[in-house]
Amino acid sequence: MDEGKPSAELVSVVVVTRNGIRFLPDSIRQLKRQSYPNIELVVVDNGSTDGSPEFVESNFPSATVIRCVRNAGFSRGNNIGIKLSAGEYVLARNEDVSLEPDVSESLVDVMRSDGSIGAVCGKIYRARAGGAHTNVIDSAGMVLLRNRNALNRGSEEDDSAELSTAAEVFGAPASAALYRKKMLDELRVGEEYFDEDFFAYFEDVDLSWRARALGWRTVYAPQGIGYHVRISGFFVGPGGSRFVSEHLWRNRYLTIVKNDTVWDMLLDLPRILWFELVHLAVSVLYRGWRLKALLKALRLVPKMVRKRRAFRRSARRLVRTREWYGVDSRPIAWNGGRI
Repeated sequence: MDEGKPSAELVSVVVVTRNGIRFLPDSIRQLKRQSYPNIELVVVDNGSTDGSPEFVESNFPSATVIRCVRNAGFSRGNNIGIKLSAGEYVLARNEDVSLEPDVSESLVDVMRSDGSIGAVCGKIYRARAGGAHTNVIDSAGMVLLRNRNALNRGSEEDDSAELSTAAEVFGAPASAALYRKKMLDELRVGEEYFDEDFFAYFEDVDLSWRARALGWRTVYAPQGIGYHVRISGFFVGPGGSRFVSEHLWRNRYLTIVKNDTVWDMLLDLPRILWFELVHLAVSVLYRGWRLKALLKALRLVPKMVRKRRAFRRSARRLVRTREWYGVDSRPIAWNGGRI
């Protein structure tokens, strides 16, 4: 990584880690190989006991390392890192995500091309536990379905021509997303960029929804290639823990409370009710924890309503996001051509 070219806007790479020593050596090597000339590293350690913070301090002495005495959560960890970052752009990156050397440069070029772009994400493939790369998509941006479930676009699918085209998408997954710091400052509610009551999961959906409401755009740039192991797994299934599953369902409800409108929900009520009834039936029969997740969400509703009101009071203007419900992507062009 070239330390010269001070005129290039600073990119602050924020990595939240907890006992991630098996991923950090590769992460540090990749960061040093990035072609972008002006990068700082901020690592927030969530109470690791495997020597993760010591490794970063020894192998990347210029990095800012913050040690939390306990696991403060993915949202709070990122908030700590963002507050300490000095860059015009913030690259949020999971410890188990590896990036090609030109990713930072590619994503910054997209961001520079249009001041209305608040977030950019690249094409992230799945990687196996040992680090071997696959042709299976992990994420090509996020889509919000009309039943109010949020999904990673293209997830679990083989790569395709459609996913090789630049597009505007609903949101960017925080596992590997470049954010404009100006946008993050506008989205902040109190001291929180990501909602710390979420702890982890759906915090990026909530942030993307708020960004849409303020008129910020999110772009998918397929030339930004990365690979994601997924320690716990985003989806409920054999590889997912009960902790992950409960937080996914609880936070989905909280995201709706914070961002949706009664009118929009009424328009989509058949889809929402069908989705809820099917999954609640499955919960009663097989997975009682989903009911517990709903009860936990209900206890947080008053707090979410207060955060919703605080955000809307601070917003200069709000844009309806209904046009993005169920929309996979939209091709984009600017400056006379596509990315």
